[in-house]
Amino acid sequence: MNRSEHQPRQTTWLTALRAYLTLSLGLHVLWETLQLPLYTIWTTGSIGSKLFAVAHCALGDVIIAALALVVALTGIGSDAWQISRGVSADCDGGGCLHDL
Repeated sequence: MNRSEHQPRQTTWLTALRAYLTLSLGLHVLWETLQLPLYTIWTTGSIGSKLFAVAHCALGDVIIAALALVVALTGIGSDAWQISRGVSADCDGGGCLHDL
């Protein structure tokens, strides 16, 4: 038997970062799409301008989420940050504060 079959897969910081940013992008695209009808562009804009607005705002939100993660890791990070509950709670709180 292969030795790796018996050991749990370790999550690396790069894998965790990719997962965080991918999930963040998906959720921010959903969020921006759902709130689009609240703006004038919904009735006056073309399909292209609506798509651009969603993409532009979602990418900005992902940049903010990435910076929130960097700030959290700088403040309370450790070598095992991807399994630490404190970092994810701080990043989630930072993201929520940004959206308010």
